[in-house]
Amino acid sequence: MDRTVQPAQRPIPFNTPIVGNPWHNRLIVWNDPTTWHEPLSSWLMPMVAPRRKLRLKQRKSLDLCWDDPEWMERLDGALTDPIEEVVEKLAEDLGSATLETYHGCRVHDAGVFHREGLRINDPEKLEAEIRRMVRDEPSLHRFSDTVESMIAEFDARDRDVGRIWLCADDRPQLDRIGHYALYGSEWILCVFDTSARPALREIGVPTILKVHIPFERMRTVFRKAFAEKLLQEWTRTTINPTGWTPKIDFSISLLENVPASMVVGHMHPAALKDPFSGYALRRSTREDCPHCSSDRITASSALGDDAAIVESPMPKSSEGGHGGILCV
Repeated sequence: MDRTVQPAQRPIPFNTPIVGNPWHNRLIVWNDPTTWHEPLSSWLMPMVAPRRKLRLKQRKSLDLCWDDPEWMERLDGALTDPIEEVVEKLAEDLGSATLETYHGCRVHDAGVFHREGLRINDPEKLEAEIRRMVRDEPSLHRFSDTVESMIAEFDARDRDVGRIWLCADDRPQLDRIGHYALYGSEWILCVFDTSARPALREIGVPTILKVHIPFERMRTVFRKAFAEKLLQEWTRTTINPTGWTPKIDFSISLLENVPASMVVGHMHPAALKDPFSGYALRRSTREDCPHCSSDRITASSALGDDAAIVESPMPKSSEGGHGGILCV
């Protein structure tokens, strides 16, 4: 059975006039409200009772945190239909749109994903990759005598089998969950003991992939959860106009391979916060790979200025294959 996600049609620009279904072929980028706020307004307004629109208009800002449940309560009070039904309808209508997602990993050449796409978690392939790393990476040779016992004793071998995870916001990948780009596969990281972490940080280049996933390929639970996020943030920014969008640690699990055509770009962060070292900044001496082009995007703006800096040297990659750690 072919388990590869089929490519979506090219999404139309966000400023295209809205005719019919406002989500048709739309590309939604969470951190860019211009891609979804206007279409959501167009989609939502027919469901707002005329006499209740005042609930969405305030003379002064509400003193509420961005994720306070009261935002949804206020929207619910302005709708003609129950909020639960509106969430379900939005999740259904988003099926014709595409979401920009991100995937952190560590490889010698990100071109492997532009050529082969992203593969679901396969323990047998991950075990083979660990054996290759111990054999080919000088910094891991010391595990030669124990690699088989390490693999055999790993009690979470089947976790996330047949899945691949992506995030709807790249900023947490650069901030609170930087270990994916710092150390590579979490599965592989867990097989090794903590003494291998310095070596894993020196294999490959930290990489954040940009992946465009059609909503129709997501399971209903994720579509509904993201629909709630959109409605809540729309309500907040409608009542309290702001110039920022909150970071969300919103993960999406797919049960099929992602084709190379959906991997639309990648970046190599100059620094990442390490959750295993008190979120200290680790700087990389490499910010490119063989596949990189001159229009590479940067990630420095997503990092705070108050973190300690830890230098992390990056030696040359080893020979053989695509190198590095499989991204899962």
